[in-house]
Amino acid sequence: MTRLLSLLLFFLIAFADSAALAEGPPSYYLMRHLESRGVGHDERLSETGAMNAQRLAGRFKADPPGAIYVSATQVSLDTSAWLATELGINPKLYDPQKLDALVETLTAERAPVLIVGHDSVIAQLLAKLTGRPSPPPQDIAVGKVWVIKGPAKQVTISDLYPPER
Repeated sequence: MTRLLSLLLFFLIAFADSAALAEGPPSYYLMRHLESRGVGHDERLSETGAMNAQRLAGRFKADPPGAIYVSATQVSLDTSAWLATELGINPKLYDPQKLDALVETLTAERAPVLIVGHDSVIAQLLAKLTGRPSPPPQDIAVGKVWVIKGPAKQVTISDLYPPER
């Protein structure tokens, strides 16, 4: 019940002021690493995850990130590798234990930024970057991109995958 209330509160606050949504590109994209096989620091993308990583460039075609920040876990590195190559960007590593330092670095970036990491890290970053309550980590689903846009820090969630027909 607490998880549901926390998620509901996050969405109510995030979407409360749609009129304040600024024009222009997103400030931040946050996403959990794609589908993986195995568990732990050295887990790799599954076949599905690797195919979806190759599709990321199409997802970010309209407003590509100018920088990519990624945790040093192999699955996060694998998730960002195709997109980084396609865009000619060298991903920047961040320490998930030092998220305040990462937020300070992110605020200095001028172009949209993509941050890739594990669910708990993405949940914490959403709270730090928006000043709003964090969704529960289990709600940071594979295949979802959390978009923070404009001075109002409007949050939307987009899907990497087309809906099933």
